[in-house]
Amino acid sequence: MKPWLGLLVLCAACGRTSLVDASAADGGTGPGPASCSAKVRFDQAHGCLNDGAIEICAKDEPRTALELFSLAPGTQPAGTPGWHCTAPDLAYLWPLSPQEAWCVEFHGAMNDDAWKIVCATAARPDVSLVAPYWAE
Repeated sequence: MKPWLGLLVLCAACGRTSLVDASAADGGTGPGPASCSAKVRFDQAHGCLNDGAIEICAKDEPRTALELFSLAPGTQPAGTPGWHCTAPDLAYLWPLSPQEAWCVEFHGAMNDDAWKIVCATAARPDVSLVAPYWAE
């Protein structure tokens, strides 16, 4: 059993089919279908449309870094505010390692386990945004 599975209980409602499209309430400008949080800037169907990582904007604290690593294996602080993050938050990158098979297809959908990690990450009070990482 992977150590982060116990933390997934935080987001029991993150499954694709049980979520309401939050964009319907605001005229289509909010999160897309099956989004578990307004903090997430993509949906499960496009979760791997990035440059190989997810950018997590969160507090610049050692405890946050450790907890993000335990939730999303391989997560590391990027050392800057990041592409989407603004100070005082720091960008943390969660690489979507091919060995873990987080993606159903290249630049396509995330599998259910990866999506649950995204939802549990977004549910944290010290996380302000979860977005696709682009190296440009």
